[in-house]
Amino acid sequence: MNKYSKHIRDYKKPLHLHSKEYKNYSCIYCIYNKVNGKKYIGSTRNFKKRSETHLYRLRHGLHCNRYLQRSFNKYKEDNFEWYILSECPISDLSNLEQCFIDLFKTCDAILGYNIAEDVINKTPSEETKARMSEAQKGSKSYWFGKKRSPETLEKMSKSMKGHKTSKATRKKISKSLMGHSFSEERKKKISEANKGNRAWNQGKPWSDEMKAKLSKAHKGQVPSNKGKTFNKTTRKYE
Repeated sequence: MNKYSKHIRDYKKPLHLHSKEYKNYSCIYCIYNKVNGKKYIGSTRNFKKRSETHLYRLRHGLHCNRYLQRSFNKYKEDNFEWYILSECPISDLSNLEQCFIDLFKTCDAILGYNIAEDVINKTPSEETKARMSEAQKGSKSYWFGKKRSPETLEKMSKSMKGHKTSKATRKKISKSLMGHSFSEERKKKISEANKGNRAWNQGKPWSDEMKAKLSKAHKGQVPSNKGKTFNKTTRKYE
């Protein structure tokens, strides 16, 4: 722990979620059970957002950590406290989280709720992945029914302006989509969902500048369906 001793905070002083100190910390945090003394250690780039996500999932029985969820259900929310153990740079999060897990031995079921003993090289189990996926579906999602404010949307728009996807990323996306086709059930759902909807670009002619850009981008390219015939049965070019 010597390497990270300058980051360590007195963990015996609880930092409650609604205190004045509650900020968007990049930190190592602890969820502490006041009844049995067990701890859950985690790391985050944004403590405010992470704690809100934890609470939402715990309150709705959707948390991917089944041990923490069962304990939360049994002892109730009022018996859990939140601590910031250490504020630290994002680059140190994983290493420092590992130090605290080792220090408090929170992977021991008697002492804590952590599952992964090696957080630096951890890979979620298939069961955990399935629970995480289920927790994000439909009305279970943290964002279900929520709308971003106009200010947030404007910030998002500004941050994306001028952004270009790298060639390597475009190649990965292209490769992942090769040979991909929707199932008949999926096609039917898409068709039903779009019935009666007007296409976003219907009635909107392209500007001369846009036409010039499209023309320049496609010069020298050979259409993928050139010389092929469209098969109405398979709905593919052959």
